[in-house]
Amino acid sequence: MEEKRNYYWSLIIEPNWLSAAIWTMEGENVRIMALSTPFGWDSPDELIDAANNALSEAVDGYPQDAPDPSQTVFGVSPSWVSEGNIKPEYLDYIRQICTKLSLKPSGFVVLPEAIAHYIKVDEGSPLTGIIIGVGANNLDLTIFRLGNLVGTVEVGRSVSIVDDVVEGLARFKSPEHLPSRILLYNGKVEELEDVRQSLINEDWLSRAEGKVQFLHTPKIEIVDPKSKIIATSLAGGSELGEVKTITVDGEEKEGSEQLADGSEEISQEENILSESGRVTPEELGFVLGEDIGKVNPPGEAVPQNIPEKNYQPPKPKFNPKRVMGFITSFFNKILFFRREGRSLPKSNLPINRKKRLLTLALGFIVFLFILLGILWWQVPKAQVAVYVSPQNLERSETVIFAESATNLDTSSSTVPAKTVSVSVSGSKTQATTGTKVVGEKATGKISIRNGTAVEIEIDAGTTILGPNDLSFTINDDITVPEASSPSSPGTASVSVIASDIGADYNLAKGETFVVGNYPKSEVDGVAEEDFSGGSSEEIVAVSQSDMDNLEKDLLAELETKGRQEIENQISQSQVFIPDTLKSEVIDRDFNQAPGDEADELTLKMELRVEGLVVERSKLNELARSLLTSDVPDGFVMRDEQLEFDYEFKDEDDGNWEYEISFTANLLPDIDPDELVDKISGKTKAAAEEYLKTIPGFTRAEVKVSPPLPGRLRVIPYIDSHTTVEVVADY
Repeated sequence: MEEKRNYYWSLIIEPNWLSAAIWTMEGENVRIMALSTPFGWDSPDELIDAANNALSEAVDGYPQDAPDPSQTVFGVSPSWVSEGNIKPEYLDYIRQICTKLSLKPSGFVVLPEAIAHYIKVDEGSPLTGIIIGVGANNLDLTIFRLGNLVGTVEVGRSVSIVDDVVEGLARFKSPEHLPSRILLYNGKVEELEDVRQSLINEDWLSRAEGKVQFLHTPKIEIVDPKSKIIATSLAGGSELGEVKTITVDGEEKEGSEQLADGSEEISQEENILSESGRVTPEELGFVLGEDIGKVNPPGEAVPQNIPEKNYQPPKPKFNPKRVMGFITSFFNKILFFRREGRSLPKSNLPINRKKRLLTLALGFIVFLFILLGILWWQVPKAQVAVYVSPQNLERSETVIFAESATNLDTSSSTVPAKTVSVSVSGSKTQATTGTKVVGEKATGKISIRNGTAVEIEIDAGTTILGPNDLSFTINDDITVPEASSPSSPGTASVSVIASDIGADYNLAKGETFVVGNYPKSEVDGVAEEDFSGGSSEEIVAVSQSDMDNLEKDLLAELETKGRQEIENQISQSQVFIPDTLKSEVIDRDFNQAPGDEADELTLKMELRVEGLVVERSKLNELARSLLTSDVPDGFVMRDEQLEFDYEFKDEDDGNWEYEISFTANLLPDIDPDELVDKISGKTKAAAEEYLKTIPGFTRAEVKVSPPLPGRLRVIPYIDSHTTVEVVADY
């Protein structure tokens, strides 16, 4: 008796791409029975559609008599996985796919690990290389050495794909040379070829100033999308038993880890189901060996198979012979050409049969005319736009918006208003423009000579003057003995420091100084050594104008933001009155003080913004009270044709005085329903002729669909099928 065989799905989910396959186990062979091409997706909703399309395409090549696949293996990108588990936000994607497409999850495999496993089986040796997943916004870089996973990093995409790869490889910070083999994968081979050419054209041996090191120029390869499906399916098959061969479309690839007697099984390091130290399907919310409908909470059960109501298989191909056969059979039955399963003779029909056929033919023609008449009556629709010249009314009035008022007073043009306030915050950074001179003071040592007959005492801090009136200060208290003779003055050494910064104070040895208030002829100083250390430079620093300008700019931005938030808070029936906007600074914080050395200055600020809001209906009511008496006969004033132009005049204790220009664009008093009744049944030309009789008419646009020929193209007789809009033509 033949052993029952199970069939499985493989579903590869990459950034922006998804593909599927159906496979089974035949002893020690994994047989890929059907594959799909990659389908693109950008959002969770598109992901479900892409999965449905991929499964449908795979089913198209799947034998119709084969049972439905029972479980699903998912292949996912490294960016979806953290610490051996699928990240919660991506796990929710998988659950939605399983729920909406009725898939039963079995487990998952990380794509670079599955690819490395497949290469090990395909080439007969463990992979030493770099596998790069190329996404629209990110790169996933994974390094393997002798089949062992070194690590994975994720890098955001920039303009240069080479710089992105260098950045990712530099993050591994390995003292060893990088593997000289790079494999690229995603769902679009054309894009990978562009990436491959960019990497091939790079001089890797002298690249990136030592950030990355290759022993040899790396070989750049592209992983075919078909290989990813095979790799994921192989990982699933490896869990089920010893795998020695892979069959895809009739091609076999021998497993590379067989011993001489063919008894050794493929390495299970990349198994996707439960193993010690690896994530289990149960940790993902998957179920093994149980009815998932009993395990999942009510309302979340995922059927094992894919029912037709959730999974739509490919539509059957068009068969002209089958369609023509159906049509022939249908008319034969109507015209009694067939009876009791046999065809009647083609000639010598009885007279009553001919009459019957003629009656049926005439009846069919009458039925056809009636059907066409019903369709002509029911189906057509028309859209009519009547453009008329509006008549303008305008009047200016002084209006008081009073926060204390509760009702509109048309006699005094007082409109009730209320204040709405919001708190907004933000920060802004801009370059500093101030300058400041900084540096060091020069130091040295002098010998003070006393030519008087008495010793003198000089206090620390005493000023001495050198050449060009350069000022220095004595550092310590000293006592200078009296002179022993006119040619032998008393001397004492002391250190001095310049009173200001700059290189001008770096004096040479032997320069003389005036000491304090002593005459130079009696007491002087001589530099015992070259003075040094004096320096100065001009630096960029924070100025007060920088702070003032930054505060002004940020204040304007926050006021605009506050106004937008107020306008977003109020309803469509309310109007925000311009020029009533007030702001108050709640908090401000500069990150630098005036004079600080800095290239940039940042300000954080919190602002309270408030403004005046009135009900539009109150303004409309006031406008009608002012303009109604001036509306000419045959015209009507509608609220949507009213416009207001505000000019601020004064504000006093919650009463805001404005000069408002009220403008009404009056349109003819036309009843659209009556107009529809007048033009129904008329041709397009006749309808346009009638519309010209409307006061202020300028032009009309009449659209009738479907576009029937000649006089059949009329305005529908059913009034609800015609819409009329009266539009002001300025």
